[in-house]
Amino acid sequence: MKQRPDPNEGGPAAWQFPGDPPLPETLPTPGRAPRAALQPRIEKAPDGLPWPLPRIAVDTSEQRPWAFGYVPAPWTEGAPVHFGKLAKESLVNERLGGPWHCERANLREGDYQLLGVDGKPIPLWSVVERKERDLVSSLTSGRDRLEAEMERLKGYRDPVLIASMSTEALLSGRGDRHTAGKEWALIGTLISWSRRYRIPMHLMADRTWAEYAGARHLLGSWREWLTGDLARLALVREATRPCSFCEGEGSKPGGPVCACNDGKPPPAQGAA
Repeated sequence: MKQRPDPNEGGPAAWQFPGDPPLPETLPTPGRAPRAALQPRIEKAPDGLPWPLPRIAVDTSEQRPWAFGYVPAPWTEGAPVHFGKLAKESLVNERLGGPWHCERANLREGDYQLLGVDGKPIPLWSVVERKERDLVSSLTSGRDRLEAEMERLKGYRDPVLIASMSTEALLSGRGDRHTAGKEWALIGTLISWSRRYRIPMHLMADRTWAEYAGARHLLGSWREWLTGDLARLALVREATRPCSFCEGEGSKPGGPVCACNDGKPPPAQGAA
């Protein structure tokens, strides 16, 4: 039986038997694909048009919420999620077509839900957020509260928990000095709860990636919700159609005030 030559001697040509097809002059170099190949492709909805962007309901208790492409507004009672200022670094804007429409709502469970065109949250999908300072306490002294919330979320279609704290940070004991040396217990709790309640738990490196993960989850849920009823998709398109007067850009400084009321003539300046 013929033995192949030592692959460490003679280069690629020495790896062949006599009669094998010739090797190409240059072998492909392993590595990441060119950036152009990584650009997101434009996906179409069932009606053949680009997908409408999600609408998000943010719980009123969130003091520094994800704003899905905007800079969050300082929290006060009754304050909106944002004042319209775009975030300089946002993966929602860069990768998911943001910014997205989001507004405050009193959610029964979770911190973020899809928002219907009637202005009411859609209670089928929910995202629970835990900031770095909250995650460890939610797994230790506040575990009863989080576990009770997860028990209630079992009736939801596709809930998820996303934390702004990486696994490395959790294992380093950075979250709480009282848990140093007991990180194994925290990991055990996460795995046990994810199995018991069938709720995925994602630990992200920082707030930017946590917001992106939550947005990506809600985006998939939004498209699933629209795909289930084409009449619903048509209703969303009609409700989110840009105003024919301002093309969705709203009023401009020094220009006429646009009510964005389906292209009807805008009210006169100063009109009530």
